[in-house]
Amino acid sequence: MPFDLGYPSHDYLSDRPGYRGTSLQSVFARFPSESSCLKYVLETRFGHMPICRCCGQAKRFYRRSTKRYFQAVCGDAISPLAHTIFHATKLPLSLWFYAMLHVSNSAQGVNALFLERHLGIGSTAAVRMLKRIRLHLAAIDTGTLIDPVDKRIEIRLDRWRVVRSINRRRNRNATVCFLSNGDRVDATVVTRPRRPDLRRLMRDKTMSSMIPFTTCYQTYRAYTHYGFRDSGIEYLPTYYIDKPNAENAIQSFLNYSMQSLKGQHKCVSQANLWLYLKEFEFRFNRRSKSHRIFWEMIGAFPMLGNERATELATWHSR
Repeated sequence: MPFDLGYPSHDYLSDRPGYRGTSLQSVFARFPSESSCLKYVLETRFGHMPICRCCGQAKRFYRRSTKRYFQAVCGDAISPLAHTIFHATKLPLSLWFYAMLHVSNSAQGVNALFLERHLGIGSTAAVRMLKRIRLHLAAIDTGTLIDPVDKRIEIRLDRWRVVRSINRRRNRNATVCFLSNGDRVDATVVTRPRRPDLRRLMRDKTMSSMIPFTTCYQTYRAYTHYGFRDSGIEYLPTYYIDKPNAENAIQSFLNYSMQSLKGQHKCVSQANLWLYLKEFEFRFNRRSKSHRIFWEMIGAFPMLGNERATELATWHSR
């Protein structure tokens, strides 16, 4: 990190797992300099001994002076930041890690104005940094299917009125489809919540072949095509009344995300709503191990090119 706090590393410990986090001292002890950050990205992506593309053997790569790439003795070069969250950035990696630490530790998220003041960067850089971080979080969790608990998956549609549209004549509402197994939650922005779309969503994002259930009557109507087809879904309005020990994960996620949007972000655009949902998901699904959120955030650096960003937007906003 760019500065030393002057006292040893210590993490805040709490009996409630969701209140634990990663301290600034711990991050500084692991990444005391820019070179350590760059080397960590290299080793995370290519391992301790990357494979040389010239001779096909595992070799040790060395950093070339102050450049952001590593070079082997034979001349092969590796740029660890290429096509990742840090692609073409001019900001130090320590600032990126610092911003990711705030995103992981925050209870309601971080807005661009906070990063602009805290890191001493411009507004455009702060907005781009947060967007790239949210894309990074979406790419990490994409492909992780909802594993059913007792073979039950809950589905729920919710109409959000906190989005804004550039065109004032357009509808400013957004419909979000939530899937949950009682532990994890997956949120997808759907343009037309119809029976074929919801069934396809269930098939793509869950590992269950069993009939889902819902406690919401409007969701039941949409899934059954408003009563004109066989249900394919169970309507259980008293599910959580009959099972008081069951956790209503979707309602908990709704309360958490709405509190963040109304308190920290105020309102978001329809095009970027899915990015905010992925950020909320990343923290919410790791609420039982919140002290590991930052380390899982930097535990992988998936490819984030333009094509990949388009794929993520299509997958999480249909």
